[in-house]
Amino acid sequence: MPHWRGRHGGYGTEVSSQGDKTEKVPLGRRRLLVLVVLGLGQFMSLLDTTAVNVSIPSIQSDLHISQVSLSWVLNAYLVTFGACLLVAGRLGDLVGRKQVFIAGLAIFSAASLLCGLSDSATMLIAWRFVQGVGAAVECAMILGIIVSMFPDSAQRNRAIGIYAFLGAAGGSIGLLIGGLITASIGWHWIFFVNIPIGILAMVVGFFVIDRHDGLGIAKGVDIVGGVLVTAASLLVVTGFVEAGTDGWRSTTTLASLAGSVAAALLFLFYESRHPNPLIPIRVLRSRNLVCAGISRAMFCFGSYGSFFLLVLYLQQVLGYGALGNGLAFLPNSVLLSVMALTLTPHLMGRITAKVTHVIGLIGFACGLSLLIGIPVAGTFSANVLPAMCVLGLSGGLFTVPNVTLAMAESPADDSGLVSGVINVSQQIGAAMGVAVLASVSSIHTHTLAASGVGHLTAVVDGFHVGFAVAVGALFIAIAAGFLVRPIRATSVSEETETALQITEIEAL
Repeated sequence: MPHWRGRHGGYGTEVSSQGDKTEKVPLGRRRLLVLVVLGLGQFMSLLDTTAVNVSIPSIQSDLHISQVSLSWVLNAYLVTFGACLLVAGRLGDLVGRKQVFIAGLAIFSAASLLCGLSDSATMLIAWRFVQGVGAAVECAMILGIIVSMFPDSAQRNRAIGIYAFLGAAGGSIGLLIGGLITASIGWHWIFFVNIPIGILAMVVGFFVIDRHDGLGIAKGVDIVGGVLVTAASLLVVTGFVEAGTDGWRSTTTLASLAGSVAAALLFLFYESRHPNPLIPIRVLRSRNLVCAGISRAMFCFGSYGSFFLLVLYLQQVLGYGALGNGLAFLPNSVLLSVMALTLTPHLMGRITAKVTHVIGLIGFACGLSLLIGIPVAGTFSANVLPAMCVLGLSGGLFTVPNVTLAMAESPADDSGLVSGVINVSQQIGAAMGVAVLASVSSIHTHTLAASGVGHLTAVVDGFHVGFAVAVGALFIAIAAGFLVRPIRATSVSEETETALQITEIEAL
């Protein structure tokens, strides 16, 4: 495997695996290209969350999808993204991170093409599942590639800072791109734009990322564990989605929810006996990891679900188009990014990560509470913007300390695994939030409409119920946040500057 020497981004010597020749290469330029490639991969995964979110009304209108079924356009991606992260991470250890990263880009790009060509809800949702697999495969490799390409801690911290900025900017830009593309040439092109980006990242990545041969496939991948955790995730989301159409007592709803519980229990039983488990049970014995994971899942439950409803409110009630939706969410995205990357690390050092974490959750619950009473005859500046600002600032206070606390009790050898567990809790919480809030709001709307209430009033009252459920999820997150153990202030800086910050940018 090539070995690189050199300091301060100067010239170094590359020695081939056979040791038969050397070549001087500018490390600074090469490593910058690596960051660009990783940033492009991350940008695509962010784009297919933020851009698709603001284009939801256009997709609904074009493909004639109900509000409840529409949640699958987001959830198909979120569920497979979250559920496949751990399997993908292990596969990278065995096969090689570079090879798996490029394969993930290829899967994601091909699925994007097929999503863009979809002319029915069934086709779009099916290929969104595949997109989620590709996103998980490529994103699971990013941390390991950065650590291996930047072995010096100072260089690695600078690289993570640059990557964090690219990721944060990508989340904000994705909102605008989604709105502009949808408004000008149609929602299909949100997916088509991934194709040239993916091809560019694959070609450049092939030449600039160090080859990693891995441990060998003989070491084994816990495929059964991966199938069980994916099944549990899909079944619980299916149960909540079906409740919105068939009711909570329907056979499909009850069978799906019962199946998810059975799959989750079977997963824990199987993992406790597998010689090379996907998630070693010892990792889940960490109180901080469990509590921070619950907080993160409930935070994403409330945020993703509420933003799904808010997009529909902006479109159906305020009459916003796709571009208007993108601009409306910018204050939240920008404030979250700025807070997470600037003020939050300083607050963690002064008032501890735990206190910063809890304050962020309380603030986020207050921001969601502002949305419970949004009126039919509302305006963006009076009824939406204040909540957006509070949510952005509070979300920025929550994100970094959440991962810091989750990883505080884990040894360095488990950092990648713990990061994966936190990311899984994020994606599954988000998918459940979209499914549950879409279902409960739709059920309430249909009940009111059946009793003779006007359509728009019934729709907005349904949104109120959804936002109230989101606030309830934040109360659970706050309770879990109080249960985490405080960590020493001296340990905050180091962790925030390494793998933690990468994980945080994936939440933006």
